Amino acid sequence: MRVLAMQSVFEETLPRPSADTIRGEMLPSAWILQPSHLNGREAVTVIYLLQVDLGSPSLAPRLLNAVSRKQAAVIADLDSFFSL
Repeated sequence: MRVLAMQSVFEETLPRPSADTIRGEMLPSAWILQPSHLNGREAVTVIYLLQVDLGSPSLAPRLLNAVSRKQAAVIADLDSFFSL
């Protein structure tokens, strides 16, 4: 099993939150890649844990939906990669 854990770091040079700037924070998050067997074949189970605080002001719903779809696409790409 492999675990990649991550968390945002605070960087003073980045813009402060304002009406024109959103500065979210990625809280403790992780990718867990776990070998498994599926129908007699080797497989990799991918567990993606993400916790984000977008702070205030928050993202527009349309942008938030686009980001959510992109995350799902990344997971699908990983599935494709490991299925070769």
